[in-house]
Amino acid sequence: GRITALTAVLALAAQDPVARNYGMTDHTTIAMLSTAVQAFEPRATTLWKNQSRVTLPDDTSNLSYAYTLLGRCDEALQVQAESAAYFEPTPRMLMVRIGALNELGRRDEICALATLYLEKLEPAARMMAAEVAASEGNVKLVDALALRAASGATEQNEAEAMIALQAMARLRGGATMDAVKIL
Repeated sequence: GRITALTAVLALAAQDPVARNYGMTDHTTIAMLSTAVQAFEPRATTLWKNQSRVTLPDDTSNLSYAYTLLGRCDEALQVQAESAAYFEPTPRMLMVRIGALNELGRRDEICALATLYLEKLEPAARMMAAEVAASEGNVKLVDALALRAASGATEQNEAEAMIALQAMARLRGGATMDAVKIL
């Protein structure tokens, strides 16, 4: 059905992360993704009323991610907003939401979301939020994200990147000497 088609096309689109991240996914894959997404319109009857409550969070993540890959970030965010009536956002949904907000340049919303769901963010979402917060000079949020990264099972490169982002946040915030102390 719809979910199988969407999942298969997403797997195809995700095979080449460089193409995916730089908007260079081939036209055939984009067309298939667009067709798979259309199968969920209108969402009121095809997603919210007909999907299993068990799989609904994953299905919602996949659909909103598909919209993001299609460059329809506002639609991805709308799907996630609608999902709030049914369940709390999952870590994967938060990652997709942060990515969509980032594409739209809605940096303040990323910082607010990361602050609200600090404990639920996956490493990739933590890094994305920390990069945004650091560029905004939001020392408090970068420090909180770094602390969370250090307290969880994380990769060494995330911990090292967080140190650099903590220094960057301090530099952006005008605390040059504090930035030097971190490094």
